[in-house]
Amino acid sequence: MRSRQSVVDALDALFNIRGSHPDPAFSRFVPVTYDSVGTDWHRRFEPEFCRLFNGLMIGGEIEVRRVFLVVFPSEAALARVLNEAKPGDFVFSHHPLDMRCGDPRGEWGSGFQPISVDHLDALQHRWISFYSVHAPMDVNRLIGTTAALVEALGGRYVGGFYPYGDGFAGAICDIDPISTCELAEKYEELLGIPYLHEEGPRHDRIERVAIIPGCGDHVPSMRAAAEIGAQAYLTGEVHCHIDNDYGRSRMAEMKSYIAETPMSLLGGSHAATEFLVMRTQMAPWFEQVLGLETVLVPEQKWWR
Repeated sequence: MRSRQSVVDALDALFNIRGSHPDPAFSRFVPVTYDSVGTDWHRRFEPEFCRLFNGLMIGGEIEVRRVFLVVFPSEAALARVLNEAKPGDFVFSHHPLDMRCGDPRGEWGSGFQPISVDHLDALQHRWISFYSVHAPMDVNRLIGTTAALVEALGGRYVGGFYPYGDGFAGAICDIDPISTCELAEKYEELLGIPYLHEEGPRHDRIERVAIIPGCGDHVPSMRAAAEIGAQAYLTGEVHCHIDNDYGRSRMAEMKSYIAETPMSLLGGSHAATEFLVMRTQMAPWFEQVLGLETVLVPEQKWWR
């Protein structure tokens, strides 16, 4: 058992929360999404979170017993947490909002979704803490969404790309020679997903890759990665399938680039590529550094 404040302090230090700028994505999307459903997020969430949009979002018991690790606070993930959690438990999430990105082989997604009032009430009434860290985890070179993929693939870091927040969300890495087909098989198995979204040409020998979990459908960054010599681009969403004007415009832009890209483009879903850090890095960190029990809460469906 640990005091909640000691857990928060350790996480804030690990991700340099207090030294970071407000989150570039959620400083926009948290207000818009919660305001759209009339949720008084200023009252619901901790004052520091309302300033930085990272860190402790909901404070629970002053003593922490277990940590539940989620990538999105989806309905399914929170239902499991609330079914199993007890007062004093702690939710560690990469996002403060759910995001439904869609399925390249199925339905389009609906984008950002707020945590429901019922679930917010349940977390608060049951004294369960909720902590979210987004951009600072994406850019962290040691423990982070990109760092976990680099580590799992045995990558040798060359440099960063895709400027984001206070660093680079993407990494250019050299790897042992491998074909596109072999790399795709390895990536799919690593993430534990039913299928990849694959675009672009296939190569017999790949030695340099670009790694950017989550939504990597950013053509200027793809061009930059190719110019640095990346032969494959490993991401979550090759192009998003969100059913709105933004999603359709990004898809059109990506389809145009796919016709000319020199890279193999491999998408493993937003959720799965960013859950890997929970499984391989954050769970061991909570257990070994803080001595806390952890519970991994994967999504029931990765492409969603």
